[in-house]
This record gives sequence, structure tokens and C-alpha cells, in this order.
Amino acid sequence: MKKQLLGTTTLVAAGLLMGQGAYAAEPMSLAIGGYLQSAFSIADDDETAGVGSAIHDNKIATEGEIQFTATTTLDNGISVRARIEYEAVPSATGTVDERYFRFSGGFGSFVIGQDDNAANQMEYAAPVAGWQMGLNSPTFAIPATGNNAISSYTSLYSGTGGDGGKIVYFTPRMNGFQLGASYQPDGANEAGASGRQADNDAGGQHTLLAVAANYSSSFDAADIAISVGYINGELEGQNAAATAKGFEGLSSGINVSMSGFTVGGMLSINNGGAANSGEAGWEIGASYGSGPWTIGVNYLDIEQHDATGIGADDVAAWAVTGQYVLGPGVNLWGGVKHYDFDDGVNVAGSENSVLIGALGTSIWF
Repeated sequence: MKKQLLGTTTLVAAGLLMGQGAYAAEPMSLAIGGYLQSAFSIADDDETAGVGSAIHDNKIATEGEIQFTATTTLDNGISVRARIEYEAVPSATGTVDERYFRFSGGFGSFVIGQDDNAANQMEYAAPVAGWQMGLNSPTFAIPATGNNAISSYTSLYSGTGGDGGKIVYFTPRMNGFQLGASYQPDGANEAGASGRQADNDAGGQHTLLAVAANYSSSFDAADIAISVGYINGELEGQNAAATAKGFEGLSSGINVSMSGFTVGGMLSINNGGAANSGEAGWEIGASYGSGPWTIGVNYLDIEQHDATGIGADDVAAWAVTGQYVLGPGVNLWGGVKHYDFDDGVNVAGSENSVLIGALGTSIWF
């Protein structure tokens, strides 16, 4: 019997190996790419607020990724893609960033793994020339805020849930329209394949659902792009102060382009979360590109109310940025921007007015 089983196993294995030749599809092909960015920034803080007195006024920072992408197209026409991204500079969350599978075809795109939620991926934001030091989710030139409730990393994007494990679906684009949806069981970014996340994290979120839609088209010499997105997360566990609640957020954006000019804006409203706060923010911007040059101006305002209702913290900021393409995959960028952080109850250590200038380079490979 044992010999018969071994013989059967051998035949099956041989058949599988021979059967590989029956597929017209090519094996998965692997591409390695990535990018590296560095910047020198200098800041002039309002020392009377006590925020900038204990930090350096200049900084040299680097950020980048190594990206592995495997792709193929199956005999049935479905495209398959696997993606793993490694941080060039390790962060507090580890060295591995997004990692996911994507299946695409006439049905749209289906993604499973650690990736951004559907609303985040489909959003349009205000145009910016030097996005590396922009006002909405900047990579470099981050201001100091002290104890202000508004994060120094000012962002209007629907980033709730981060790169936690999720399922994402996008419809095909039809007549300029596309829809998307995602489901994430837990707000945390799962680190491995084994084990399950705790279901009572204080102030944490679970069952994060996001839905989004966008539209893009051209009319004569003008291009237009519009997006709207909604995300909701249920409260997982109360924090000690019992102030946490479920999270929900809404965002919308628009871009209009013509003859090298692009104007647009973005609006974001959300409430709840661990601090049970309410936040509303918006940004407008305009950019112009000609040849290798792009220049732009932006203005952003964010207001956040805390759970106590004592007052609202606010930040108003403007930026003038530019970018120059030296060659394929090699850009120089820079600019200046100004932030004014105000505290709802006028606490000096939570207020700051800061002017930041930066110059950097980005290389893609």
C-alpha cells in the first residue's frame, strides 16, 4: 500500500509539472523599484510661546522605500499583482509598509492585504507643486506645535486605519465614474500572520468601513476631477476617561486643469475617535507647470474641538512651493510655508507661529 501511495504521489507531481506547459500565461515577473528623498529645512519659531525654544531650528531628513512588485496576466485575462514595500528609514511601526495582492479585470480591482482604505485612495486634493513639503500630509518641514490638539502632521486625507489589513474593491471606470469600498476588521496594523487582534483596545476602532466615488473627464481644453468619500469605525473599548466614541469622517475634493494651470481644493470633516473630538479642515491651491518647472501656492485651515467643549484649537497655514525636473526620476524641490497654531484657551505652550523653508531632492528608480 505504501509503495502504491508513493507511486501515485509521484505521478500526480509529474502531471502537475507537465501541466505547467499548458498555460499560456507567463510566470510572475518581479520588478524592483523605489525612491529616496532628502531635505534640508530651517524654521523660525515664535520663541515667546515656549514651543520652539527646546528644539533645533534646522534639520536634515531622509525618507524612502524599496518596492518589490510581482505581476502576471492569467489565461482568463485577469491581471495579478503582489506588492511589498520596505521602508528605507525604519519607523516606529517597523520596516515593512504596504503589502497586498491585487486582482484586476473587467470586474474592476479586488485588493486584499495591508493597503490604504478606499476613500483615501480615491481622494483628490488641492494641487501643490512641492508636495514633499506641502501643507496637506507633508513629508518634510513639519512644524512644532507644543501641546496643541492639532497634529503637526496636518492632513485632510481619510487615513483612519492606516495600512491595517483590509479588503478593498474598485469598480471599472465607466463614463468617468468609479466607485470603491473597503472593510477593515481592526484599526491596528497587523504585524504577522498568526494570532488575532485584541477586541478591547481602549479608544480603538474596529469594523472600519469606507465608501468612495470619484469622477474624471475632459471637456474641450479643460480636465476636471471630483471625489467624495466616507469612512466609519465602531468603538472597540472605552478609554479610562470614557470620552472615546466611534469615528466617522467625510471628505471631498476637486481639481480643474487648463493650459498648464490647475486649481482646486479639499474639504474634510470628522468626529469621534479616542479623544472624541470634532475636526473640520479645508485647503485651496493653484499650480502652474511649464516644461520642467512647476510652481504653486496653497492655503490650509483646520479647526478641532475637544470633548470638553472648552474651546477650539486652530491652525492656519500658507505655502509657496516649486519643483524642477532635472531628468527622468530626478527632481529638485523647495519653498517656504508659514503656520499659525492657536489654542482655544490661550495656553502659551500650545501656540506657535513658525516660518519654515526647505530644499530637497527626490529620486525614483
